[in-house]
Amino acid sequence: MQLMAVHCFLCVLCFLLFLQSSVQLQCNPKKVQDVIGGRFTLVCSYETKHFLFSKKYWCLGESRSTCEIIKDTEGYVKKELKGRIEMRDLQKRGLVVIMKDLQFADTGHYWVGIDKIYADIMCPISITVSEVAVSQPHLRFLSPVPETCWGRSVTVRCVSDQGTNVRYGWYKTGGSRDISLRVMADLQLHCGFVGDGEEYYCSASNSVSSKRSPSVSVLLLRPAEEDCVYILTVQGEHQYDCWDRLRTSTALPLDTTEYRRVVNQSTPVSHNKELNVSIRTRSQMPVWYEVLRWLLFVSLLTALCLVHRYSRAPPGREICTSS
Repeated sequence: MQLMAVHCFLCVLCFLLFLQSSVQLQCNPKKVQDVIGGRFTLVCSYETKHFLFSKKYWCLGESRSTCEIIKDTEGYVKKELKGRIEMRDLQKRGLVVIMKDLQFADTGHYWVGIDKIYADIMCPISITVSEVAVSQPHLRFLSPVPETCWGRSVTVRCVSDQGTNVRYGWYKTGGSRDISLRVMADLQLHCGFVGDGEEYYCSASNSVSSKRSPSVSVLLLRPAEEDCVYILTVQGEHQYDCWDRLRTSTALPLDTTEYRRVVNQSTPVSHNKELNVSIRTRSQMPVWYEVLRWLLFVSLLTALCLVHRYSRAPPGREICTSS
């Protein structure tokens, strides 16, 4: 019975001490959630009439009795945190704690403390630091896409503009499940690797989120280990044709009728700004070709006029006379 009474007395005493501490020191916010590289500002108010000249400190640890002081108002700062943490005692305007360039290691339980004889006044603070979520990745061709018409390889890079500690991976769409190809940002497509009708995509992920890129589809016009012909399309973003290549090829195992149908149904793109590569449909001709054709036509017309004029001249009559 006496033991129970002592226990109750201690509980009441702890509650009163906690209540007194919460009145003498109040901080906002008590829970901080931010991302890597971020910063936060903690503002605390305290009874200046009792603790105006007392030392204030910022303490890291699960328990108030065993936490480690990492910053105080007398100039001390833990070596690893120099330049990333500030603590300002503005007296009647309160106590300010600032942490910037947050890292994963900053996640934990903290205490704002004020020195006091027998028992410090302390307020608990919880900090959680997480990664920045990734954005949907986009695809970037590191070499001219029309090079595939001549069987050369093309490298596709997966890029996510936002996110920390981003991990990339390439996949090929399959039947029941997709097939993992590469655990990296770049994928190289070349003869012998690509197959007709295949689709590839990349994923960007971290501990917070995961996003998938648009798909790259393949139309294989001439399968071969070398000197193949294939077309890549990124959901209508990059489209081109291999008509010049098809006209000069002597061994095409596929009927070009299907190819013409696919090209005619595609949305034409005049220029790929990112790669500085001209991309045109087969119905268009280069400017130099049109100019040369008109010059030949004018030359032929002039020659016909001269022949006609000489043929109508009377016999023995000179067309040109000298003075």
